[in-house]
Amino acid sequence: MKNSTLVGINEPIAYVLENEAEGRRALKALESAFSTRRERLPENDLVYFDTFDWRLYERGFRLATGCRNGAKMLKLESPGFSLEAPLAKKTAPSFGPRLPEGPLKELLCPILELRRLLPLMKIAIRSHGLRILDGEEKTVARVHLVHTDTAPPGSRRAPIPLAPRLTLTPIRGYADPAARVIRHLDTEVGLARASSSAFDEMLASVEQQPASYSSKLLLPIHRRMSAGEAVQVICRHLLKTMKANEDGVRRDLDSEFLHDFRVAVRRTRAALAQLEGVFDAEARRFFKSEFKWLGAITGPVRDLDVHLLQMEHYRAALPLEVRRDLEPLATYLRQHREAERRKLKTNLATQRYRRLVERWRKYLQAPLPEPAVSKHAHLPVIEVASARIWRAYRKVEDMTAGIDDLSPADKLHRLRIGCKKLRYLLEFFHPLYDARAVQPLIKSLKQLQDSLGDFNDLEVQQVALKRFAREMKHEGLASVDCLLAMGRLQGHHDERKTTERQRFAQCLGAFDAPENKKRFARLFDSTLGNVG
Repeated sequence: MKNSTLVGINEPIAYVLENEAEGRRALKALESAFSTRRERLPENDLVYFDTFDWRLYERGFRLATGCRNGAKMLKLESPGFSLEAPLAKKTAPSFGPRLPEGPLKELLCPILELRRLLPLMKIAIRSHGLRILDGEEKTVARVHLVHTDTAPPGSRRAPIPLAPRLTLTPIRGYADPAARVIRHLDTEVGLARASSSAFDEMLASVEQQPASYSSKLLLPIHRRMSAGEAVQVICRHLLKTMKANEDGVRRDLDSEFLHDFRVAVRRTRAALAQLEGVFDAEARRFFKSEFKWLGAITGPVRDLDVHLLQMEHYRAALPLEVRRDLEPLATYLRQHREAERRKLKTNLATQRYRRLVERWRKYLQAPLPEPAVSKHAHLPVIEVASARIWRAYRKVEDMTAGIDDLSPADKLHRLRIGCKKLRYLLEFFHPLYDARAVQPLIKSLKQLQDSLGDFNDLEVQQVALKRFAREMKHEGLASVDCLLAMGRLQGHHDERKTTERQRFAQCLGAFDAPENKKRFARLFDSTLGNVG
């Protein structure tokens, strides 16, 4: 299979038409004013792809499969260039590492990371028009009357015809002649430029909303809200994130669906735990228990995902000649993950899960509980948020006292949990504060939390590898060479833990810096009010 190739292109200019007759009149007007040659392009059937979180669209890329001269092609377009790569028949693009070798793959892999490419829509394009020629019979621009039919991927319904468009594509190196054609269409013919791209219109026709999903917390809360109103907004956003990822978790499309689902669950649990007094006590007890259950049933698959994603790092940590010895471990992880995935899918189909989601949705849409039931729900959110953040920060400060390079792992683990609780609160309520003041705090906390998380991950992986070795021996999957290789990994993890402890000391120093302490006090300690 040949490598992908880079082709220079110019972005077309599009004109909206009331009907096909208007387009035909425009083509005739061009034939009268310029030297032209008619052309009809072959019908083009394409399927467009993007990730669930719109990574390509956000960068101005469009990725599609189609055919050219009987061969299936993968084409990536962006303003100013196009990349193509041959694609085997009866295949569709999925993950970055599985794309055809070449520039297209090299460009997309860092963007896609762990996300799968999913089909957005099918389109069929029919076009005919003119090549605009100069005095030497060289083509300076192409003008086409374009008809497009769209359909959702896998749909059996009739394609949706879009309004026709007239497109003008300049040819590189002929800017002045192309500009004269554009002026003629603008002024003499009187066509109106399209205000939206044809691609966006096609997406809208199949009910696809670009950039409709993001795992980031983009919360419309403000200081005029009560604490209860703000927490409802936060938790409704988290529920929406859960529901958006649910189908991808059930279908096991890629590991990030479950990751984002679990993050939304963890954040919800943090809100329930950290914001007592905003929820009524009975509802809080019920939902804390049920979301704890939801976190527990999603945990095993995610844990195995993490180990499978680490396999390349595990191999890279070993000498080249023994890397293949880890294959039984990869087999064990895949088999157990599949078993756990089936359990998770069953749990997500239970009445308990459906009842939890529905009760939580109704609770978040209901009027706020009375002050006698929920003493903080009607207070200004800035008071409650500042008090909770300050309390969480003081707990972290207490835990950092006396910690050094020799502190036991369980002490670092407790500090990591405290940092996570503080970070969730800062992320929930950061729109209430000056971004220039709060962002440095979040950044230093994130660096400290990441260091603690990496150290904890190494601890957890060491414990898990020992358990995997025992279970693999019991299941007859563990060769002697594999067990020896896993033993080497334990030594490698010990070396990395030493490095992480050194990084932790640096991150802790930055977080505990005097200026950071002053920022926390200035932002949060001055508005405690009546919140305990």
